[in-house]
Amino acid sequence: MSEEQEKLVESWLKKRLAERRLRKRLTIIALLFVACAITFIAVVMAIPGTSKSSPGGNYYAAKREIQSAVIAYMNNNYGELPVINGTSTITDSDYRIIDICALLTSKGGEINHVPDGCASINNSDNDNCDAGCDGCHVTSHYIWAVDANGSVYSTCIGEDCAANSVDYFQGVWP
Repeated sequence: MSEEQEKLVESWLKKRLAERRLRKRLTIIALLFVACAITFIAVVMAIPGTSKSSPGGNYYAAKREIQSAVIAYMNNNYGELPVINGTSTITDSDYRIIDICALLTSKGGEINHVPDGCASINNSDNDNCDAGCDGCHVTSHYIWAVDANGSVYSTCIGEDCAANSVDYFQGVWP
């Protein structure tokens, strides 16, 4: 092999070796990026209320579902609110208790089932299923209420609640 051919081969080998090192570096960088992305997602999912599988996330999902159903009910019923006779005091204001039964698809509403978290109060006319549907549970904690504009609020009942008569997630679900 001539000296010129040896230089060409050596040059070619150096070039291939440099490309190989670069690919290894890029692979390591890509792996680090993926690891950082997975870590970020895990951290975000661990923050209460950011995951549907977290108790706070389940609460907010139920609240959004009920709010959407209330708006649809009002639109379909000339602004009438889907309420029972009872009221609930939340943050020093009285709100009408939502008739969850009226929001069910079986009654022409928008939701297929009574959302988790709807409390059943024994011997009382102050829960969301008092209009005659099943689905509220004695082990659940929230009574859902509505103001005159259709905005949905909740109150947490029971000893497990962080606060009673206060809207928003109270650290317990359902």
